[in-house]
Amino acid sequence: MFDRAKDLVEEKLGLLASAVGAPGSDRAAEERAARELEQRNERACREGFAHGRVVWFGVDGSGWRRDFLFYVENTHTLVAIRRGHALHPFERLDRVAYLFCVLCLNLFLAAVLARDHPPVEANGRADYVRSPDYLTWLLAASAFNLFYDRLLRVLATCACVERGGALFDVCCLCADCCKDLGKIGLYMAVIASCAVGIVGCVVASKLHSRNHFFRTFVLLKLVAWLFEFALLAVIFWRRREAQRPFWQGDAKGGAYPLGAGYPSLAYLIERRDDADAIAAEMRKRKAARDEAAQRRTARAAERRRER
Repeated sequence: MFDRAKDLVEEKLGLLASAVGAPGSDRAAEERAARELEQRNERACREGFAHGRVVWFGVDGSGWRRDFLFYVENTHTLVAIRRGHALHPFERLDRVAYLFCVLCLNLFLAAVLARDHPPVEANGRADYVRSPDYLTWLLAASAFNLFYDRLLRVLATCACVERGGALFDVCCLCADCCKDLGKIGLYMAVIASCAVGIVGCVVASKLHSRNHFFRTFVLLKLVAWLFEFALLAVIFWRRREAQRPFWQGDAKGGAYPLGAGYPSLAYLIERRDDADAIAAEMRKRKAARDEAAQRRTARAAERRRER
C-alpha cells in the first residue's frame, strides 16, 4: 500500500515537473533562437554598412528608389547626420565632427576664391554667369571639398578592419589599433580644420566686399552637395549592378555575409534610431501594452453604451 502510494506520488511529481519544466525549456529555446536571430541581423547590418551594401529593401529589384533614398540617408554629408542608421560604423558624433571639418575648409576656400578670383562686376553688381574664371575655380574648389569629405569618411569608418574587411582577420589588435588611429586622425583633422577656418576668417575680414564672400561660401557648399548627390547616384548604380549576384541570387559574402535575406526589414527599421536591442524591445513591449490598454478602454466604453 505504501509502495503504491509512493509510486503515485512520484508519478504525480514527475508529471508536475514535466508540466513546469516544459514551458521553461521552450522559453529558453525561444530566447536562444531570438538571440541568435538578433546576432545574425546585427551582423548583416554592420557588415552591410561597412562594405557598401546598397540593396536592403528591393531584393527582387523593384524597390531601388527606396534603396537609393536609404543609401543617401546614410552617406550624404548633411542628410546622414539626422537620418543615418544607428548601426552604421560612421557614428553620429563623428559625423558632426566631420561636417565641422568640411565647413571650416569651405570657409577658407570661399575666402581665397573671393579674394583671388572675384566675379566680373556689371552696373555695380557681381555677374556670376559672365565670370568663367570665377565659375571654374568655384567648381574646382567644390571638387576639392568633396575629395576632402571622402578622405575624412575613410578615417572615420575604417571599413577595411571591420568584419569581412581585408584586414579584419590579420590581427585583432591591429584592427583595434587602426580603428583608434582613424578616430584620432578624424579629431586631429578637427583641430587642423579650426586653424584653417581661422585663417579663412582672417582673409575674409580683409575683403572689400563681405557680401561676395558669403555668397561664395553658400554657392561653394551648395555646389559640393549637388556634386555629392550626383556622385552618390553613380556609386549606387555601380554597386547595385556589382552586387546583383548577391541580391538576385543566393551568393553570400562581402556586404551580404548571410545573403540577401538578412537583416529582416522589421529589424532594419526598428534599429534605425537606436542600436540597443534591449531598448528597442522595451519600446515594442510598451507599444503593445499601450495598444492593449486602448483596446480595453474601448471595450469598456462600448459596454457602458450598451447598458
